[in-house]
Amino acid sequence: ALSPALRREAGDRAPDLFRHPVLKLPKLGIEQRQELFAEVQRAARSLDVRLKKAPRPELGIPDVSRFSRDNLRQPLAVCMAALVAHERGNLAALDLDRLDLARAMAEHEYRRMERVAAFEDRKAFLLLHLAAYVTCAGRLTEDLLRVVCHEEKEKIEPGSEWTVPQLQAAITTHALPAEEAGFASEPIAPDIVGEAFIVKVLRNDIGHDAAGTRLGRCCARRQFVPVR
Repeated sequence: ALSPALRREAGDRAPDLFRHPVLKLPKLGIEQRQELFAEVQRAARSLDVRLKKAPRPELGIPDVSRFSRDNLRQPLAVCMAALVAHERGNLAALDLDRLDLARAMAEHEYRRMERVAAFEDRKAFLLLHLAAYVTCAGRLTEDLLRVVCHEEKEKIEPGSEWTVPQLQAAITTHALPAEEAGFASEPIAPDIVGEAFIVKVLRNDIGHDAAGTRLGRCCARRQFVPVR
């Protein structure tokens, strides 16, 4: 399965979250890992420029020996390590396993949702719940997203200051905008990061039984693809 640790963290929600058989990916050679890491770093710096973010220090290309550990045998792990290293400004991410890298990226997404809510001068709870819901449900059209925003607000936080149009706009423009034509929102990807994000939301929703129950039911309708 994806990870015994994530399953334990999910508790009794695990059967809903992780139902799909494991997808095994081919291993990369050490030099291929180094090349991929450098390419993702370049892409991340290029994105920062396009978004007019403050420039981050260039980390350089680590010696090929740094990529010899088995934790970086898969392309996905190398890509996540490059992104986490870029955000943190150091190469410690090369020593993290795939699950810790996924948690780090999920934490980044969690903070990003909090910033979106702060920009709208609203509490983050409902937006975080909806981000997890969309990640469970998959891509949603404009009409379906409107229905989801309305239903989840009514069931989870009916007294919220968020209006349905505000929630929908925040999701489609900042939180989880869709790139594919015909859809308004799309889930956090890749699946391993989306799953880690959902688990984090569930763990932080302790005391909000309705939120956890609705997320569990939603996840039960979607099959994530665990990767090994």
